[in-house]
Amino acid sequence: MIFLAEVSEEFNAGYKVGTALGVLIPLLVLSFAIRSLGDEDRSKKCALGLIVFSSGWTLATLGYSLNRLTGSAGLMILFGVLGSLAMLASIVLAILGLVDVSGDGPRKKTGTGQAIATLILGGLFLLSGVIGFLTAGDGLPADWKMTQPVRGSRISVVPKNFSIAEPGPGWIQIVATKLNPRADVAFVNPKKTIYLIVMAHDIPAANLTPLRFWADAARSEMKQIDPGAVVSEGQPLTLGTCQGVAFDAQATREGKHFVYREWVGIHGSKAYQVLAWGLQPNAALVRSEADRIIATFETLTK
Repeated sequence: MIFLAEVSEEFNAGYKVGTALGVLIPLLVLSFAIRSLGDEDRSKKCALGLIVFSSGWTLATLGYSLNRLTGSAGLMILFGVLGSLAMLASIVLAILGLVDVSGDGPRKKTGTGQAIATLILGGLFLLSGVIGFLTAGDGLPADWKMTQPVRGSRISVVPKNFSIAEPGPGWIQIVATKLNPRADVAFVNPKKTIYLIVMAHDIPAANLTPLRFWADAARSEMKQIDPGAVVSEGQPLTLGTCQGVAFDAQATREGKHFVYREWVGIHGSKAYQVLAWGLQPNAALVRSEADRIIATFETLTK
């Protein structure tokens, strides 16, 4: 049995690289702009415009990163607003800087390049932010996507003798093997960063394995995710004619704290597992959504 389910590196690689570049590049620009403040002939407004712009860029990147780490949309909105305000302020400073550079005086001031770069980049960032807000996608890799079931319908896996209801708004069915090689059905709630898979395992005809064995195996495999994982005792949960056990777990993976809600059941020659997980700050939502979806699980034959 393989009960382990993790978010693949394919899903995380893009935002890790983007975060690194999104922080490193503006910090380099910020360093240059701060140094230029010491130039006697430099327009301070031009330099400050570039400083404020690079600070806004950094804030926007940090907001996105914190959203992915904690699942908190509020943090992303907060940092996004602060970043946007910084972009607007940088554009105003750049315009004032251009006026300053073009003005008459005993010494000609420099900084036209900084001001123009700030105007162009700041404008592009604000425009892309507006477009991104209006056309926000699900953020899923293209090869994870598939034709979506009709709202309110059921998804049946006849060879594995089970069906489960389409989870409803916010949830997207994806190619199951992207989350786990043995998963038969998988869903993602991108906005809440919650994942759910359904797996069916064959039980050899000669193997009269009790439910307790499968439940204990599932609980012990949580320790493979994190030896320090906290796993609750299983509670009986029968779905239709399928006897089962449900339990919760908390585990840390690559510095991130996850919560899990899992149900394991046996019916005939099949052992079933429905497993949901998400980030710790969303623990209550992960459990409530998992219980709601688990309750819709049914075997096709009684």
